[in-house]
Amino acid sequence: SIIGGDGVVVNPASNSTLVTDLGYRIPNLFRWEVYTPSCSNTVDVTVISNSLHNLADAGEDDFTVNSYARISARVIADTNITGKWSVQGGTGRFDNAVAANTLVRGLTTGINTMRWTLRGYGCEAYDEVQLRFAEEPIAGFDTDVISGCSPLTIAFSNTTIGQATYQWNFSDGKTSTLRSPDHTFERSGLYKVTLTATGLRKTDTISHFIEVLPSPTAAFLVANTKLYMPTPIANFYSNSPNAIKYWWKFGDGVSSTEKDPTHIYEEEGVYDVWFKVEDLKGCQDSVMMYNYIQVGDYGMMVFPNAFTPNTSFPNGGQYQADERRLDIFYPVSRNVETYKLEIFNQWGTKIFVSDDIFVGWDGFYKGESAAQGAYMYKASGTYKNGREFNESGEFILVR
Repeated sequence: SIIGGDGVVVNPASNSTLVTDLGYRIPNLFRWEVYTPSCSNTVDVTVISNSLHNLADAGEDDFTVNSYARISARVIADTNITGKWSVQGGTGRFDNAVAANTLVRGLTTGINTMRWTLRGYGCEAYDEVQLRFAEEPIAGFDTDVISGCSPLTIAFSNTTIGQATYQWNFSDGKTSTLRSPDHTFERSGLYKVTLTATGLRKTDTISHFIEVLPSPTAAFLVANTKLYMPTPIANFYSNSPNAIKYWWKFGDGVSSTEKDPTHIYEEEGVYDVWFKVEDLKGCQDSVMMYNYIQVGDYGMMVFPNAFTPNTSFPNGGQYQADERRLDIFYPVSRNVETYKLEIFNQWGTKIFVSDDIFVGWDGFYKGESAAQGAYMYKASGTYKNGREFNESGEFILVR
């Protein structure tokens, strides 16, 4: 066991063993103990190491774009120990070969190995450092992602070493001279992206591949975009064959994840419809159809099958919207925008025309009371929701 100084006993149970990592030029005290069940005995051994192994440190390996570099070995305060640099691989010239911290010049392209050798107290040890020299520029770049769904926008991070101008080729017909551009690949495919860095000494290129996955296309159909109260039912159908997940928003606060949902709108209005899909690879697409669904009042028009006009004098056929008169022939209607009413006698002669929904037939023709009997009506026009109507039928004038 160790009882003083430094050291590692490789096999503490053996009477003959190796001790490593001894403290330099200090007493390193070790104890060997022998014992039986009834007694024991010990002997101590002091070891002083002059080994320079733990002192030889040439520093960290380095990379340079210049033909020179600074090297820094561990400084030893003991003047009885000297150090010296030497070239073990590649080339190099030292400004001061016996200084721990010095410049080495004339490096060759590639790996240059420098050795720092210590000598003292009859011992010698060394450590080596490698200097990699490459002429600039050295092209390089990273990306935030290497694959994704189309359209795929990628941020390119230029890691080129040294001064240079840049030319990017994205293999989709687009290029850039920015240092670190963002680029969007609109279509799916495998793209070879190449960066060319041009400097004063040389030109260097590097390429990486980007995979752009095809995205589904969000598309849908609806049976009718114009709906009418009181039952405005919209049947939606997905037209995205590669999709496996669906999200709908119908514009009235209601949503669905069905493939082909049916939705009933509660109020009149104009509604946007949003649709998103996702495929097996997780790629998504969405579409917003603005002012897509129009829900309006259906509009109505109901004519009577008989009326009894005032025989004393004509009244002009005018009535109010909330009136229910039996002496004028007119329809009960709602939400009429344009209107034309024509009345025909039994011989097909047109005897009355009105283009005002609040003016009906008062039963007079050319200032005379029309005869009792059957008459025909024809009404045409449009409702406020844009829907056209054409109504016709027979009614009885009763005296």
